[in-house]
Amino acid sequence: MLDRIAAYLQQELETRKMVVGASIYPGIIATMAIGVTVFLLTFVLPRFAGVFEGKEEALPGPTKFLMSLSDFMVGFWWVILIAAAAAITGFVLFIKTELGGFWWDRSKLSMPVANRMFRALYISRSLHTMGELLNAGVPMLDTLAITGDISGNRLFKKMWRSVHASVRQGRKIQTQLSKSRLLPKSVVQMVAAGEDSGKLGEVLDEVSDYYHRVLREAIKAVTSMIEPLMIVIMGSVVGFIAMAIILPIFKMSSLVSG
Repeated sequence: MLDRIAAYLQQELETRKMVVGASIYPGIIATMAIGVTVFLLTFVLPRFAGVFEGKEEALPGPTKFLMSLSDFMVGFWWVILIAAAAAITGFVLFIKTELGGFWWDRSKLSMPVANRMFRALYISRSLHTMGELLNAGVPMLDTLAITGDISGNRLFKKMWRSVHASVRQGRKIQTQLSKSRLLPKSVVQMVAAGEDSGKLGEVLDEVSDYYHRVLREAIKAVTSMIEPLMIVIMGSVVGFIAMAIILPIFKMSSLVSG
């Protein structure tokens, strides 16, 4: 019994580390991209202001835009910091509310690239918890209540609560699960087979192990896709700023030589 609990906690800890790592990595790259952009706009671009002084009307639209943006960032950097801090704080407070939490949990299941990772996480965690509790002899109703609380997603929690209410009325688990779109049909069919055969705990262990492997693959896919995507975005931004600086210089040089 203690060995099973230790194995369960160890797997949950490893899963949390994997997901947190996959979430932090894109944030680091995004922070680097923002840092490079801010450096170019606040330190590099202002050095060219003297070169373009008196020739503002002849500058291309992109250069005018970047010069105006640079002036604003240098002169009102404190406004930007306050606005960014307010936006981050507001977002954190919003997702802590019931409405915001539902929106955020739903977004994680539908956001591009990462939705497969989050869905595999919640399925694996739910079924793993449920299987361990049933194998330990915990009553079904208690198992369903605990599974919902541990799932980590409000939509999954709502689903398991509805299953709990259905089972309490004498129905099978598969009856209510089949009405939900959160679990694939194949998972519902496996649960039904385990329930009908009296080996639900064993079946849930097998399915949760499968989705744990799916989660590992999804995390690798997310990290491998985000890195080149962020590099392309960073390169595009830096390239746009560089061209906005270089083109007017070449234009003025050609006019002087002509």
